[in-house]
Amino acid sequence: TVVHDVCDSEGPKVEVDGQVVGGLALGGSDAYLGDRVQLSHIPENLRETAVHVPVDALDTDSVVTLRCCGAEVCEFVVSHYHCPPCSAQVNGGFPSLLPLSGFESSSCAPKYGATEERMVSYRLQVEAGGVVTLPPTTTSVPSFVVFAQQGALPDPWCPKKVNRFGCGGPCPPTVCKCLSSN
Repeated sequence: TVVHDVCDSEGPKVEVDGQVVGGLALGGSDAYLGDRVQLSHIPENLRETAVHVPVDALDTDSVVTLRCCGAEVCEFVVSHYHCPPCSAQVNGGFPSLLPLSGFESSSCAPKYGATEERMVSYRLQVEAGGVVTLPPTTTSVPSFVVFAQQGALPDPWCPKKVNRFGCGGPCPPTVCKCLSSN
């Protein structure tokens, strides 16, 4: 759902259940964001964006709101743990909900945690002054980040060689460790 709202300051904003989640500058391919979140292999085109990470995992029925405040469009890239079939229990329903909300899916995503678990990303451009509220999550989501940038990401936003496998699309199957919702 896209509606319009008035913002009190410039730049993209991310809210989880009505609480603003602060953005942190990255600048590199790896990031340690507090005690809980470690990202690695951050795609090059996302390294100059701000990353917004909830303090805790998203609970079932969490609502994420993306706001574009200012005179330019904003780009939002939502990433979460993705390793079928076990990730279905901890992906919030995002693989089916986000494309229906206008997001473009991509395998161009960072890795999560010390064990470098796979993630998947979804990209959405929001017009200046726009507000997008994601559908409520259907499960908890222990690994969830939002990359946000005022202005458009370059096209193509996801270069052909995006990870250590050198693949721009689906990568060779790997054995995934199932993350729990705890």
